[in-house]
Amino acid sequence: MTKPSHSAKLRVNDPQARTEAEMAQDPDAVAGRAIVEARVALCTRDEQAAFWAAVRRCFGGPAPEATA
Repeated sequence: MTKPSHSAKLRVNDPQARTEAEMAQDPDAVAGRAIVEARVALCTRDEQAAFWAAVRRCFGGPAPEATA
């Protein structure tokens, strides 16, 4: 069994919590984003639009293309 990464131990209201930018550099976050991006790349434009619409509904942010 592997030891949980540091990010797995943090709580949202933890004063020791890292910023969103810092969390984005976490190896687990980088690997997860790569998996999602690879899967989304296989989708049609309509499927991608539906996926990002769902992300916006859940998280309130734009698709990555809009923030680049």
